[in-house]
Amino acid sequence: MANRDNMHYTHGSFFVTALKELCPITKGEWALIGDDDYDNVTFTMNDGETAPTKEQLDTRTQELKDLWEYNRYQRERKYDYPDLGEFADAYYWAQKGDTTKMDEYVAKCDAVKTAWPKPSE
Repeated sequence: MANRDNMHYTHGSFFVTALKELCPITKGEWALIGDDDYDNVTFTMNDGETAPTKEQLDTRTQELKDLWEYNRYQRERKYDYPDLGEFADAYYWAQKGDTTKMDEYVAKCDAVKTAWPKPSE
């Protein structure tokens, strides 16, 4: 099982992800030298293309951070759900007419969903 302590944003920084989205290679190139800050980005845009503004980049960076936090429940649930091997065993016994293990498995899943509820919209 993965280590919960290593759970972090795995796509670099939110800032760089926003840069990649707002300025893909088809529109031009960019270079980031230093910290994640608009003033540290140099843009070389293709003809007819414009670089994203600081406001656009800040907005998209914040949207990515908000989405990451919104989906926290999914990351947390991953570590708490019972093992799929347990499900396979419960399914086997349920097919044989004994639903005791399946009932226990479902109860464990319900407890995880209660502990880490999906945020309301």
